[in-house]
Amino acid sequence: MSPVPPPGLDPELLRGHLDRERPGLVSGPLEARLIEGGRSNLTYVVG
Repeated sequence: MSPVPPPGLDPELLRGHLDRERPGLVSGPLEARLIEGGRSNLTYVVG
């Protein structure tokens, strides 16, 4: 079972964009988590 994506970011959509714009940059699935403490902008760790 894959983790639930954080609000505001869909790792599968991001992966599709990166594959189109920068082929070969990413290998394997992307996972993301929200970094807490942001005030105005949502900030994520993506790996």
